[in-house]
Amino acid sequence: MSHLEWYPNSPTGIPNTDLRPLHDASAAAVRRRQPETERAREENMFRLMTLRSSATAVASSSHAARLFSSAIAARPLVSCVSSIFPQHQNCLLGPTHTSTQITVRNATKKAGGSSNNGRDSAGRRLGVKVWPGRIAKAGSIIVRQRGKKFLCGENVGMGNDHTIFALAAGVVKMEKSVHNKKRNIVHIVAEG
Repeated sequence: MSHLEWYPNSPTGIPNTDLRPLHDASAAAVRRRQPETERAREENMFRLMTLRSSATAVASSSHAARLFSSAIAARPLVSCVSSIFPQHQNCLLGPTHTSTQITVRNATKKAGGSSNNGRDSAGRRLGVKVWPGRIAKAGSIIVRQRGKKFLCGENVGMGNDHTIFALAAGVVKMEKSVHNKKRNIVHIVAEG
């Protein structure tokens, strides 16, 4: 191995690609004339390509390695790139693969249908207001009703909504109708 030229600063000990012998004086003279920055740049490029190829080999070996390749293999690569070529580190690394996971929640309750019900009106306070045997003043309401369940007798009047009221002051009296047993006739027996 003594006849091959090795990289002087290489940690891996990879030989030069041109494989020039050490005793060749003309090759050594050419190397001495070459600027140090250009030579160092060539060495660093070779190191970078070696690291990148090893990172891709690790990434393609298995699914687990593929998942963690960005964390394991990219760290030395990023540090190497940023130290050698800070202006080209995005170009040399290639595309970065990041996965974003989106969580979608499904409904756990079935949607209910709409209904047209759910409303009610207040009661109308219908019925007998002054019972038989009680005294009613003139104009007072005796019965509130819908329809003619109670009919008018003496001293009693009926309003537009079938309300029965007293036309004179007196005692209320009710009796069954002769023609229809379901109907009652309301009277006011005037006092005095």
